[in-house]
Amino acid sequence: MKKRPLIFNFYTLFFLSVAVSFPIQIMSLYGHGPTEAGMIMNKMSYLNWSVVAVCALNALCSYNGHWLLKFSLPISFFTVALNNFYVSRLANDFSPMATTFATLAFGITSTYLFFTQEKSLLDDQNSRWWLAPKRFQRNLPVWVQGPLGSPLLSKTFDISSSGAFLSHPSLAKMNEELTKPINEGDKISLTLGLSGQKEFSCDAEVVRLCEPNGSYPGGIGIKFEDLTLSNKWILDQILKDTAIIASA
Repeated sequence: MKKRPLIFNFYTLFFLSVAVSFPIQIMSLYGHGPTEAGMIMNKMSYLNWSVVAVCALNALCSYNGHWLLKFSLPISFFTVALNNFYVSRLANDFSPMATTFATLAFGITSTYLFFTQEKSLLDDQNSRWWLAPKRFQRNLPVWVQGPLGSPLLSKTFDISSSGAFLSHPSLAKMNEELTKPINEGDKISLTLGLSGQKEFSCDAEVVRLCEPNGSYPGGIGIKFEDLTLSNKWILDQILKDTAIIASA
């Protein structure tokens, strides 16, 4: 999916709301103000902190659609249920009916995700396209080497901070020019840059091979590997400079 599903936005806000509800409840019950943070924190039990921690984790996982959510959701339900059980037994601030209702509401809300189609994203993390770095259409010369035999001059069709698509007239022609065809999973090295600028060089992995399709050329999709801070800075500068040239 290209955009984060709305249900993940809902869960992010829901779990953040639960996490911050504990200090808010204490402020309401005991009349503490926002400046009395120390007194508020001292009134929170270990179970309260456990609920806050697991809800914060749920919020982070929900925001990213992370697979860990499959395990943190059940854990958070049992943590909330245990906390509410002790609140109903030992405290006088909430009735057993109120804590039971709160536990059921939290459980139903938390488990609903497992009955939606968005649950498939937790199983297939590669479908979270909204997390992919933005790609920019740039035509930059690239020298590609090995396992290709001699270096091959190609060009980028689009590029991002994590990878690029290197275009070529056709895969068949490209493979005829090479002493060894390119395959998915192959490791290559590349060098690209603009005249008068520092060159961007790195290792990469071939992640897909594509035949021409409409306006999209044939070529290879690559993922950059082990980028240094210097490489990231150079690539960022190249993208910024080419954006200025393209808009001129």
